[in-house]
This record gives sequence, structure tokens and C-alpha cells, in this order.
Amino acid sequence: MHSVPQSLIRFIVRHTLTFLLVVAVLLAGKWVLAELQAFKSLQTDVATLTSGAQLVDVYGADQARDLASRMTAVRHASIEKLDARIGALNQNIQARPDAPWLAMLSFPLPSGSQLAERMVTSSRHAVETELLTQERDYLTQLRAAIDTGLNQKAAYEKLERLRLEHVAAYQALQASARQLEEIKQQSPLKAHLPGTFEYRKFSVLSETHQKLRDRNALAYQAFQVQKTAAGRAATIQAVAQFSVNQVRIDAAMKPLRDSLAQGKAASAQNWFARASDPVMAVVPTAALVVLSMLLTPFLIKLVFYFVLAPLAARLGAIFVDRRASGALTTPAGSAKPGTDGPRISAVSQTVTIGRDDELLVHADYLQSASVGGSKDTKWILDWSCPLTSMAAGLVALTRIRTDQTESVVISSTDDPLSEIALLSLPEGAALVFQPRGLIGVVYRHNQPLTITRHWRLGSLHGWLTLQLRYLVFRGPVTLIVKGCRGVKVEAAGNGRSISQSATLGFSANLAYSTIRCETFFPYLTGKQALFQDRFDGPSGFYVYEETPGAGKRSGIAGRGLAGLTDSVLKVFGI
Repeated sequence: MHSVPQSLIRFIVRHTLTFLLVVAVLLAGKWVLAELQAFKSLQTDVATLTSGAQLVDVYGADQARDLASRMTAVRHASIEKLDARIGALNQNIQARPDAPWLAMLSFPLPSGSQLAERMVTSSRHAVETELLTQERDYLTQLRAAIDTGLNQKAAYEKLERLRLEHVAAYQALQASARQLEEIKQQSPLKAHLPGTFEYRKFSVLSETHQKLRDRNALAYQAFQVQKTAAGRAATIQAVAQFSVNQVRIDAAMKPLRDSLAQGKAASAQNWFARASDPVMAVVPTAALVVLSMLLTPFLIKLVFYFVLAPLAARLGAIFVDRRASGALTTPAGSAKPGTDGPRISAVSQTVTIGRDDELLVHADYLQSASVGGSKDTKWILDWSCPLTSMAAGLVALTRIRTDQTESVVISSTDDPLSEIALLSLPEGAALVFQPRGLIGVVYRHNQPLTITRHWRLGSLHGWLTLQLRYLVFRGPVTLIVKGCRGVKVEAAGNGRSISQSATLGFSANLAYSTIRCETFFPYLTGKQALFQDRFDGPSGFYVYEETPGAGKRSGIAGRGLAGLTDSVLKVFGI
């Protein structure tokens, strides 16, 4: 027997799994589509029932107010009008079915929204029927009250007449009693002695008194009977005051409200509702957050450009150290005030060190060196400012010493656009410099590196540019600096300006200030910084890199956390 090839088995298994995957995807898609259609249908039905319930509530309230107004006017209608209206109401109610009948199996079959509309129609029909029923019941009670003849006004008029009759009978009875009492007092014996005049008079008065007593009793009884009848008439009159029975109206609306509650419950259980409701709940807040993120930087930049920047431009300049010398020497020669020196940077530079010199340089920039001399590691550029050295990356530097004059080649080993320049400061010279552009220094053993720190907390220039501290390198020292695509040195003269992101340093004796960039839109879009550095002075220079990279922003909102970090480092002159 021949065995089944393994390739055929793999083919069958692979395509079987593909078939099963397609089936699973189709089933899942069908389920998702059914859920979506059910969700849309539920949303439509709930919206229809909600708006319908509101419309029926408004309609029922309007009809109830109209009915109450009509019933107030009909209380004084004649019996004939009441009978006619009651008959019309009975015919209308009997002609109305319990609910509007619509064939449920009419083709095409009704959709969910049509069923919801029929539920709304049915509820409105039930409210109308209930109001008609309450009107008929009230008119029937009013008709029954009139049938009993209990008219409140007539009953109280008759009650008053019977009261006056009883008062008259009682007054006559009292007068007769006084006469009998007088005869008894005047002739106590003769009044009871037959045959005498006094006896006959007493007998006549006694008969009259008895008649008056019976008359008074009858009048009092008639008054009490009418008083009871008048009270009952007043009770019937109070009950006849019409008011709509809201409980019965709510009962007529109950099927619609129950259907609405069921629709909302079913919608809440739908998978799409569970997924979309949390999202939609936070969409307005998210929109406000995004809008504020877009508008807040724009508003802040408006204030800075049109308010604070012009104010800062009118303030006095900053002098870091007026007494320092502005002298500066490069491999191409000494820079002279009033002139621009030749190009001073190159891809690599050769640094010559003697037996009295010491070189500190980043290991990444040490390209070649003599095998003679000694090499070790200096962990911090300057222990007087350790945090600044660490923040600028001037740590773990290679220290080179030699017993004779040697040359060391400095060049970047990982950045093809970086060029190196050598800036030599003689005795008494001072240069404000940002350590981010520093990769090494050369100084004498007997004159160690000197770095001083100068704070300018009272200057608005410093606060607006976030540069509150200035680091000053004092000669004699040679600074080994780097710059993207080159480093240049220019004399300040009567005033020069340059982009802040390009500035590496300037002579400490120069007048340093800031001016606003010329146009707003490049600042708004992050193409230019708000301020440009300005330098003034007859004997000083400023140093910059030809293609600035550090501190450059992109877009309206800047660089986020990276920009925040750069701002903090800039505060400390790093």
C-alpha cells in the first residue's frame, strides 16, 4: 500500500482550517449584523414610543382642561340638554371598540416602528375613551341630583320660611303662657273653680295654649326636616363639582408606558448599546478636552506675542559680567571685533596638548590618540556643579595627560552632521556657554577649569525665555564644542540677532536682550521661536550652530514632555 503524501495531508488540513475560519467569520458577521439591525430597530421603536407618550400626555392634559371647563358650565344646564348629551356619549362609547383594530397579519407584515405607532394610537384612543366615560358618569350624577329636586337655593329659601313660622308660633306660645300665669297669680282659686268667670277664661286660654303648643311642635318638626334636606342638597352639590380622575387616565396610559420600559430594557441589553453608551457618555468631555488642547496654546501664544513680547523688548539688556574680556581665539586665528572670522568648524579637529595640559573629552568623540601618556575616566566635568554636568551629559569623560606634546583627533563617531570647533579663551576672558554643545575641554594642571553661575531672577527677559541661570566658562581654557553642520563665531558690533535655538554662547561682557520674531504665523505654527537673541557690544562675540536642532519645536503645541524637559534644562542654563 502506498502512504498518503505529507504534502497532500498538509493541503487538506490547511484548506479545511481555512474553510472553518471562513464559516466562523460569516457566522460572526451575521450575528454582528443581526445585533446592529436589532439595535437600530429598538432605537427607532423607543424613540417612537417616547415621543408618542409625550404627545399623548399633552393631548390628554389639554382634553382634561377642556372637559373641566365644559363641566363647570353644564352644571346649570336643563334636564333636556343633560339627557341629550348623556345619550350622545353612550352611543359614542358603545361604538368605540376597546382599542383600534388593525389586522396584524396584513401583508406585507408591519415593521417594528409601525407596531410602535399603533401602540401610541391605541393609547390615545384609550385616553379619549376614558375622558368620555368620566364625562358621562359626571353628567349622570348631575342628572340624578336634579331628579331628586334637591336644589340648594330653593331648599334654603324654604328652610328660612319654616324657621320664621316656627319663631312666630313659639312667640305666640310664650304670650299664651304668660297670660295663663297672670290668671293663676291673680285668682289662684277661682281659676280652678267651675262656674266662675275666671275659670271660663282660664279654660279658653288653656285650649288656645294647647293649640299653640301643637302648632309650635309642627313648625319645629317641619324646620328640622327641611334642615336635613338642605344639608343633603349641599352635600350633593359639593360632590357634583367635576374633576378629572388622573388615576384612571394613568391606567389607560399604562400599556404604553410598560411597552416603553420594555423597549428601553431590551435596548440596554443589546451588545451595541453596551459598547456605544460608555463611549457616547465621554464623547462630549473628550471633545471639550481636545478643543481646549487646541485653543489653549493658541490663546497663550496670542498673549505672549502681542502683550508680553513687546513689553520685554522695551526693557533693559542683561549683562552677565561687564568686566570680563571678550577675547576669543580659534584655530583659524583670533576673532576680531567688527569682523566675521573664517569657518572654524570641521568634521574633525586636531587638539594639541602639552605636558602641562589636561584633556577631558566624551569617549564618543575620541577618534584617535597617541598610545603614550595616561588615560583614565573623570566621572564629572566639574564637581562644583555636579547636577549641571550630569544633566548636560558631561559624565564619564576620558581624561588624557601626556609627558610630551601629543595630538588627539576629535570627531563624532555616530553623527554624520556634527562638526567640531575649538574655542580658546585667554586669561581674563569669559564666555557664557550652554553645556549641551560642549564635548570636551583643555586646561592647564595648575589652572583648573573654572565655571561660575549667574542668576538673573529679576529680569523679565529671563522669565519669558525661561533662561534664569547663565553658566560662564573663564579662561584660560579651550572649549571643544559641537554643532549641527558647523559652528560659527560672529562679532556683536552694534547689534546682531539670531534664533534662540541656534545660540550656543556669547561673551559675558555683551549686552544680552531678546526681541520678538518678525511675523506671528511662523511662531504660531512652531517654525520660529517667540524670541530671538540680540547681542550688543564693541568687543564681544556670539557662537551658534548653523543648523539648530536642540530646543526646536514642531507644530502649534510644541513637543509635549520633551519640550517640558528642554524648558526645565533651559532655566538652569543647560
